Amino acid sequence: MIAPLPAPAAEPLDLPSIRCGVDAVLTDFLQHKVRTETETALSAGEAFQQRDDLLGAFGTPELTGMPTLDDLRECKHTTEKMR
Repeated sequence: MIAPLPAPAAEPLDLPSIRCGVDAVLTDFLQHKVRTETETALSAGEAFQQRDDLLGAFGTPELTGMPTLDDLRECKHTTEKMR
């Protein structure tokens, strides 16, 4: 019969360095997540603003519930240039 291999000696875990590694990974992940969600929110905001501007300029007040040409009369410059 073959003798079983001895169990490796249990080494103490270096918890501070494990925690630092996990913290670094989580920090990078959260920064990336915040950055991408911010970009998405800004793009969505621009799209809604452009839609609002177009409806305000060319929409029918009865359908949109918005007065026509109001932003233009007030000289509001809200729509960014089209890319």
